[in-house]
Amino acid sequence: MTLLRSQWRSLVVAQLVAADTLAGSRVFAARDWPTDPAVLFPIILVQVPHERKESLGRQAPEFNTVVDLVVVGRIETGNVNDAETAIETLCEQIELAILANPAIVSAQPFQQFTYVETNTGFNSEGKRHIGEVAMTFGCELYQWYNPPLITQLSTITTTIEPFGTLGQTLEIQNIFS
Repeated sequence: MTLLRSQWRSLVVAQLVAADTLAGSRVFAARDWPTDPAVLFPIILVQVPHERKESLGRQAPEFNTVVDLVVVGRIETGNVNDAETAIETLCEQIELAILANPAIVSAQPFQQFTYVETNTGFNSEGKRHIGEVAMTFGCELYQWYNPPLITQLSTITTTIEPFGTLGQTLEIQNIFS
């Protein structure tokens, strides 16, 4: 069984690539991040570092699961004004690719975005200016676990003891065949 958060992350990565953002095809899932400086910028990194399940009751194992989908976009430019403009553009492209994408918002078991948190930052310590946006999307998903398959019931044995008798045994076999 593939984890729901893994399926969700893969869907978002595919949709960000298809959205043709400033990062183009440089969209990577967790543990698949390039280290070659030639392909680092612009780039989008997607991970799901946290999820929380809220039970829907005491009966079946079903949950409203909120998955924290973290999307980090990075760019590199020659000056801080260009970096800020590029980060704002990339941020808007990421938002549209996720929040307004029918493939995402209509995907089962998606229910709603519970929040979106956006943080931007810039570093201009070297010759180049690096900008970063980190967006966390709270994605509420319905999750239900099928109970494990148990051995099929094939025989029932019971003892019937009416008043004043010594007890009779009744056996029923192959009741489900």
